[in-house]
Amino acid sequence: MQKIKKRIIFIIFLIFLLFFGFLFLDQEKEKNETKQFNFAYHNYEKLSKEQENATYMPGADSNSIRQDLDRILSAVLTQNMENNERLKMAKEGMKLIKKLEAQIDLIGIKGEQLSGAVSKMEEAGSNLSDKEQKDYAEAIVQTAKEKLSISSDIRGLSYRANYHVVEIFKRIISDKGELTSSHIKFLNDKIPEVEEQFNKRSGLYDELGDLNNKLNAEYNDFENSL
Repeated sequence: MQKIKKRIIFIIFLIFLLFFGFLFLDQEKEKNETKQFNFAYHNYEKLSKEQENATYMPGADSNSIRQDLDRILSAVLTQNMENNERLKMAKEGMKLIKKLEAQIDLIGIKGEQLSGAVSKMEEAGSNLSDKEQKDYAEAIVQTAKEKLSISSDIRGLSYRANYHVVEIFKRIISDKGELTSSHIKFLNDKIPEVEEQFNKRSGLYDELGDLNNKLNAEYNDFENSL
């Protein structure tokens, strides 16, 4: 009888160890999953800041290339000058366009790097066992994807804005520095289209800022759920 009691106690002890052992392993598993997601998020966050800087640079008021380009564009279209002077400035403007396009190219380069980081973050989020954490992670990834899409749209509109300026300089070069009446009419007809694109790009920059705030709030929710 004593042996049976000891055996029962031993079995209960084993069950106790197994239960809390599995519980401990589950907790460690969840901690590791959370750690992996946090690592993926902070890597994304670093690359996101780099891409944002690239996205804002082409249109930034502090951008010296943009400043010089705007100065030349204003001069060739509004100031009285000799044709040879306007021709020289238009050629200088074309060189600045190439530098500005290199800045716009960088948006795409950083975007590709960031897209990879978003994919890794999404994978880490899908591995989370905790339902609440997983829901917050999915929201973070969705917002990150929306930011990527908007940056891509800004990049496209920035190329389009450059295209209009290139058209102006090429026409002046083709007309050997003369700002012809037909060219002026063409530019006036283009004003509504250019203004629409400018307003759309400005709106996308505002939306990008709003998504940044949303993403920060979503990550705070994720951290508070730990």
